[in-house]
Amino acid sequence: MNIVLVLLLLIPFSDVVAADIHGVFTRANSSSPVLFKSDQGRTSQVRTETSALLASIESLATHAAAVSLPEESFTSDGTLILSRAPMLDRGSSEVTGVLQAGSAAGEYVLNGLRTRFTPGKVLNGYEFDEISRQHFQGKKVITRGRQEGDFYTIDSIVEAGLFSAEPTTGIVGSADAPVFHREFLSARTDYILHTLPEFARSSSVSSFRGTVYDSGREVKPGDPVMMLTLSGSQGDSASAVNGHIAVGLGRVREDMSIDGEFYNLYFPPDNPKGIVSGSQRWVDYFGNVITGQNNYRPGYTWMIYGVDPARLERVRESLEPYHVYFRTADKKMSVDMNCATLTVESLAREGIYGEHRNGKNGSRRFPTLPDTFSTPKPLGIPAQLAYITHTPKAEFMPRNAWESIFENLQLLSDHEALGIHRIDFVFYGQTPSHRPRGGIAADGLGDEFRSFLGGEGGRRRVK
Repeated sequence: MNIVLVLLLLIPFSDVVAADIHGVFTRANSSSPVLFKSDQGRTSQVRTETSALLASIESLATHAAAVSLPEESFTSDGTLILSRAPMLDRGSSEVTGVLQAGSAAGEYVLNGLRTRFTPGKVLNGYEFDEISRQHFQGKKVITRGRQEGDFYTIDSIVEAGLFSAEPTTGIVGSADAPVFHREFLSARTDYILHTLPEFARSSSVSSFRGTVYDSGREVKPGDPVMMLTLSGSQGDSASAVNGHIAVGLGRVREDMSIDGEFYNLYFPPDNPKGIVSGSQRWVDYFGNVITGQNNYRPGYTWMIYGVDPARLERVRESLEPYHVYFRTADKKMSVDMNCATLTVESLAREGIYGEHRNGKNGSRRFPTLPDTFSTPKPLGIPAQLAYITHTPKAEFMPRNAWESIFENLQLLSDHEALGIHRIDFVFYGQTPSHRPRGGIAADGLGDEFRSFLGGEGGRRRVK
């Protein structure tokens, strides 16, 4: 089962954003200290405020994971002092603009820069290919990448305008979106939950954004935005029928775009996509040419404005022990302990929970996380089977959790309690390639048991 519930949290926002330092953590052996090596070749000693944070850094060093760090984290003598886990970041810089064809095969121009893509990786016989690259040509895009000689090399790419706080009363997105998704305007929530999951729609490349709730309060630069995102099932992998769910928080930039990171709880540590569990920049999460979710399946995201970011910061901290576990444990993910179940519980601790947790009279149940939360102990197989049959699906299945949490957050009482003043929805279609199209994630126990037992998921695929 490939379930992931992730937290997206924007980097701290201010009028003046300090430059980031990009690099990797390294370690000669298990008994040597962890060092940080920047892209410019500078090596820094690393100091952490807690032993738990040191364990997190040590686990990142085993993967040589690239990160971005605020410049102010470094002292005058070059020592790196960390008070929180760093953000995983494949590229060292961000460039936004219209991607245009270059003068030679495989070359492009982006904001006047000679541009090319980093090579993809073949998985299940498919990769981010020429069809994928052509899909973005002529579109305004947000990219993360790095300068290599005369070229800006793109590591991650997403369409601009979808994950944005710009107000809209209609549909924003692909050229055909206003027509293809026109039913959204007459029954917005019903369209998202019941019509969009139809395979012909969920497998389309017609991406769009629209508002489902607006109190009238203006969204401004600096405002927080919580994101709850569901990646669908893969068309090339029956084991991924349950999808991949993520929750997040961010802040709005001056140009109304969104910047931030996902708390990507991902397992196992040697997964073929090369995804490292941890807080991951949002552009990488969706659009990295190897690890990006939308290479493999479509994405469905609620953008929820007004939730106190302190709630999500605490969730970020509480999930960090699991990132360490998922980076290092030589075990399979269990049905009771995966990013979905863990994040559902973590959010509930902060008063953000699904409709399935409401009491019979509408009262809330605030679950207390178990004592083993910081020392993971997954159930054995018999207990996992019992868990599946006796636990609400919204506790452990991404689609059900995604729907249940939204159903609670759209209630007026929860708007008031959490400070919510606007909710947008984004459908981000799977990036075109030769890979078979994916669709909505499973929401039934039949699919859950087939995935759990290693059998086939019951959905059709198309080229």
